[in-house]
Amino acid sequence: MILKLRLILQMLFLMSCHELSHPDVDTLYIDGKDREESRADAINTLYDHYMNSTKEKEVYEVIARGNGRFIINYVPELKLLTLCGDPGSGWGPQFKEVDEAALQRLINDKITFDDLHGVGSIGSAFDSVLVRNNPMYSVKTNGYPSI
Repeated sequence: MILKLRLILQMLFLMSCHELSHPDVDTLYIDGKDREESRADAINTLYDHYMNSTKEKEVYEVIARGNGRFIINYVPELKLLTLCGDPGSGWGPQFKEVDEAALQRLINDKITFDDLHGVGSIGSAFDSVLVRNNPMYSVKTNGYPSI
């Protein structure tokens, strides 16, 4: 009897460790790059992930695990780009009116995740492209921006 109870508890524990996926969110998990490299490629990775998708989901995001942990989340219908530079510590900045052309422009101008996440402006050339959304809209995610 004790053996059966132990087996059931172990199975429940293993099932609880499985990451649940939100059905409206298309998440790409990346590993293995160092912090600077993964953050430098974040916008390009998100753009490629979105452009190569079937575009049937509400939200597209990239979640970096390991040393360069971050979440970059894109809601095309609402044109929202939301960043989390330290999962568990809450969302960072959120930008509104971000469409595919704006993402492509950020890539062309080699803007990094850290450029967007950092305090202050990344330059007057982007003042008309990137407008902070305030108050922030709560976006769906498969990550854990807050614990």
